[in-house]
Amino acid sequence: MEQNLSNEKKLVRRGSFRMAYNNEGKLLIGCIVAAVLCVLMFIVGLVLFGAPEDFMGFMCTFFWLIPAVVCVLCIPVMIYGRNCSYNAGATELEVKTPRGSDYLYYSDVSEVIYKPLFLFGKPRGFLITIVTGVRDFKFRYIYDGEDLHKPEHTPFYLLEVNSGLRKPEKDDPEFAAAVMSQFAVMKEKQDDRVSKKRPKKTWKNMFGD
Repeated sequence: MEQNLSNEKKLVRRGSFRMAYNNEGKLLIGCIVAAVLCVLMFIVGLVLFGAPEDFMGFMCTFFWLIPAVVCVLCIPVMIYGRNCSYNAGATELEVKTPRGSDYLYYSDVSEVIYKPLFLFGKPRGFLITIVTGVRDFKFRYIYDGEDLHKPEHTPFYLLEVNSGLRKPEKDDPEFAAAVMSQFAVMKEKQDDRVSKKRPKKTWKNMFGD
């Protein structure tokens, strides 16, 4: 009886979040160093051999700029992170990441650990570890905004509440706004798609008025 009562109180939500790349600090440093080295090689080529006089010389000289541009373009991509989504149902939290879907069943979760995540000394998010009876799941969560930097603002807070590890903070208007904002956006998109649907063709509207 108590189990059925707890199921009625499950927080059913869906939304999206961003997840950082593994070893993103080293990757960013590697891209910066590679871009600088390529530009230096380009400058050294101009100093030693002068300006290119034919097409082959032009291609050989500017060859070093191509990987430099690629490295520079990769920097904002890695800083942004990877788009992920979640769906908190009645029995499990489904987390969809580029590596696939992880199903976290509420009955299997024993602990949710939050550790601060930094990028070059600046707070970036949380390294979240989900401890279950099967294995541990790790997620490198990125803050969704400057004011949304608490564990309660992450989708894994729903996992804690639905697993019985925490009580929902109903009196926190900031958290309520953070949780429901994503659903407001999704509902707006859904209503927009519905409004753009073409009316069903019938004999009356097929040939116009």
